[in-house]
Amino acid sequence: MAILLIGRPLAQAQPRLVVENTLKPGLHRFSLTVTDASGNESAADEIVVRVRARVEGRDN
Repeated sequence: MAILLIGRPLAQAQPRLVVENTLKPGLHRFSLTVTDASGNESAADEIVVRVRARVEGRDN
């Protein structure tokens, strides 16, 4: 499993990525680019994920 680090790109050949990070509450932006066999890189596709703090005593 991968651990994503802020500001450090992760390159891999597999089309799936399993991430092991524990993210703090807040907004986290992820960006994906793809490089083809000729070395051409795609435009970045971005997503923002909101992590909410766990509320103790609730079934989440």
